Amino acid sequence: MAKSRFQPPRPPGRSPRNVLLALALGVCGGAAFFYLHLPLAWMMGSLAFCLLGSLAGLPLHMPRNIRPVMLALIGVLLGSNFDPSLFDRIESWFVSLSFLGLFIIAGATLCYLFLRHVARLPLPTAFFGALPGGLAEMAAFGESVGGDIRKIILLQSFRILIVVLTLPAVLWLVLGVWPAPLVDAGSQAAWWPGAAESLWLLVTAGVGWRLALLLRLHSPALIGPMLLSAVIHLTGISAFHPPLLFIAGAQLVMGTSLGSGFAGMNHRDFGTSILCAGATTSILILLGLAFAWVLVQLTGLPLVDLMLAFAPGGLSETSLVALSLQATVSFIAVHHVVRVFLITLLAPLFYLRVGGGLKQQGRGD
Repeated sequence: MAKSRFQPPRPPGRSPRNVLLALALGVCGGAAFFYLHLPLAWMMGSLAFCLLGSLAGLPLHMPRNIRPVMLALIGVLLGSNFDPSLFDRIESWFVSLSFLGLFIIAGATLCYLFLRHVARLPLPTAFFGALPGGLAEMAAFGESVGGDIRKIILLQSFRILIVVLTLPAVLWLVLGVWPAPLVDAGSQAAWWPGAAESLWLLVTAGVGWRLALLLRLHSPALIGPMLLSAVIHLTGISAFHPPLLFIAGAQLVMGTSLGSGFAGMNHRDFGTSILCAGATTSILILLGLAFAWVLVQLTGLPLVDLMLAFAPGGLSETSLVALSLQATVSFIAVHHVVRVFLITLLAPLFYLRVGGGLKQQGRGD
């Protein structure tokens, strides 16, 4: 097999100076977006500024062990938006969840055809790069069957990046609504943490994370705290909300981490990967809009909820957009968790079963 000419990003050194530079750039971006009243200011602003800094060659770096902590805080925040009234609407969810499998199959097929026959990527790279979810799992599975793990990671990472940057504009074009800055979106939380809220937050995040690790759940730092927080709020044990200071900080770290992740990438690799990811993400967004429109007719559910439920972004990023729009976070979160679960469970089995036939078909091209 010929050695790939693709050059992976060369991350800068992990010195404290590079971390401080990334955080300083992220704070500047978040503050600028917050001042301009742009949506998800602290995440979008820090992401945009750090992405531009990465492309400009700045040595930005964010330690990997910080992001899971922020995900745990966001998980608690998402869970705090579950309330007992969701049981009154849960029957209508089954219709949209039944369409989710069709969306995955149609979206993955169209993206695979583009990556395989237009972008001319090798079979395993095209297959696992086309699936809308499970970045770490798809990269690992793809590498195990001979795929280029670096290209799969870039395709999946850029998909999330493009969704985060374009989803507010898509919602504005389709619905005429512009997401509000999350920390100003009518939240019941205070800016500064009180003793009780801080204790609930830390215990829920820590215990939920630990339980998710023991149960081997996907994305334990996010899913575990979200589920435990949901149980606490659904049962009425507590109605606490994470302080806005923590929410802004979690957004800042997430945006800075995502934007700094492309530091060291040369412009040619960036251009090629962003074009492929842009094409496949556009396919998924348009397909998601079509599914959302059909389901509005069938179920009467709000279009904004269905659009976000079928958006091909990550759970944490899409749910933050949902919060800024005061959409039904529980509905959207459940759909994203189910989507990633189905992809992670079934995609490797499907590939092992039909991959040989696809290879034979590819040789005849």
